[in-house]
Amino acid sequence: MTRRLLPLALLALVALPATPALADDDDRDSGHPNVVVIMTDDQDFRSLPVMPKTRRLIADRGTTFAQTVVNYPLCCPSRATFYTGEYAHNHHVLWNNFPQGGYRKLDSSQTLPIWLKRAGYRTIHIGKYLNEYGEDRPTEVPPGWDDWYGGVDPTTYDYYGMTINHNGTLRTYGRTPMPAWRRRRSGPRRGAASRSS
Repeated sequence: MTRRLLPLALLALVALPATPALADDDDRDSGHPNVVVIMTDDQDFRSLPVMPKTRRLIADRGTTFAQTVVNYPLCCPSRATFYTGEYAHNHHVLWNNFPQGGYRKLDSSQTLPIWLKRAGYRTIHIGKYLNEYGEDRPTEVPPGWDDWYGGVDPTTYDYYGMTINHNGTLRTYGRTPMPAWRRRRSGPRRGAASRSS
């Protein structure tokens, strides 16, 4: 087994108790703690020491696990284990691509977002889900997600020109990077993943 840090950066699963800006009155006082998971692929214990900003902005402000292991250190089997709580031989996602693995192999009917929703959490997914997500049904939103911003394969790995499924509507982003002068003038985008009031 390979030692790994708990997933850190590409996929964010945010399970939020309903907040006043986003919630029904019944959910505002749920008392559930916020849970944020940031997941990366192929990151071992040697990666974090060379990422000072990640350590300062994320690891130092949250929980890290210094002594962790994964039973199957490969992208899709690991992600499927995270979402199901099962070992790969039980969830049957044994590789990154179909027919042995990938999105189509995952039984999405019993996964973490469904359980969190049943417990009163509000869920949002941003980024990569599992390999080959969106190749067959690009507008599909897997069960359990209140908000979904999932990367659609084969563009998931493109820094520019990627297609994102925004709650069932596809949006393809520009093919070229924004010039630095424009990024400075435009400032940070506010509310990119939240509903406007």
